[in-house]
Amino acid sequence: MSRARVARRIAAGAAYGGGGIGLLGAATVGVVLAEVQLAKRNVGNGGPADPP
Repeated sequence: MSRARVARRIAAGAAYGGGGIGLLGAATVGVVLAEVQLAKRNVGNGGPADPP
């Protein structure tokens, strides 16, 4: 196998691997944003409490 072919295969593998990492990062951001929404719902909006 020539060096150019080996380099091309390595570059293609890195491109596919990098896409997987990007997808994993996007999924992580989605999970964190969903948890933020759930926390806001449970805690409230953080405004002043109603007077007694």
